[in-house]
Amino acid sequence: MHHSLNYYANLAHNILNSETQYLSNKTIISALFKAQVNLDFESIVKNRITIIDSCYSTQMSKRLYGIDELAETIAIYSDEDLKRQTSRFLNEPSNPSVINSLFEKEYGIDKSGRPFGKAISLISKYIYFLNDGNFPIYDSLAIDSYKLLKKNNHIITKDTLNVKNYFGQMKQLNSDTNINSFENLDNLLWLVGKLSKGSFGILMNKEKYLSLISSKGINSELKNQENKKSLAKNEIIRDYIKANYKVSSMFSDNQKTFFEFVFGL
Repeated sequence: MHHSLNYYANLAHNILNSETQYLSNKTIISALFKAQVNLDFESIVKNRITIIDSCYSTQMSKRLYGIDELAETIAIYSDEDLKRQTSRFLNEPSNPSVINSLFEKEYGIDKSGRPFGKAISLISKYIYFLNDGNFPIYDSLAIDSYKLLKKNNHIITKDTLNVKNYFGQMKQLNSDTNINSFENLDNLLWLVGKLSKGSFGILMNKEKYLSLISSKGINSELKNQENKKSLAKNEIIRDYIKANYKVSSMFSDNQKTFFEFVFGL
């Protein structure tokens, strides 16, 4: 049965917010944007950035002085001011704005002292949590998923997604599909990206994951790949789940329905 992207976006939201590592990380990060702590504002922003970087593996900590420079730049704006700036940006993403200036600035240096580059992915995640999910997240998973959905005609557009039109395209997609929730749209793109690459650990706790990889038909293959890159192991796990998820008691009906969608792409 074919469903709309709105249906799968709601499904992804339900899956990711049901006892997953994703929900645990989201809860920790969200609390940092609500907690009243006895710190100066720049330190509060730095704490938020550090935890987001850790949970999402955006690699900002690998830059010298990157987190400090980003925190100093963001902390110029109060939370309420940055929320107002977010609203203006979403109205016209291509116009000059405070948000665009944050995206364009470079943060940190490498060990040779050269500028390390921009931090669009991390900043978009910061703004996402500041606005309770009402902002499109920019990252490679979302881009890859967008391309995959477009290739399979779930997204109809002649435009090529790139960094300059990304937020405008996400705004358009959110509206055209009647998802009308940047949080649900992000959940859809993120989960499609994770599962299509064979990264299933985010859906289960440690006990379930260990039970999965000890299953007959997968354990020996993983051992044979012990010295190989994790990508090869992900492919083994993905292929095993693809062949067995329909009869497995390890996954919920919602998860199985979403697997069917992803495996069909």
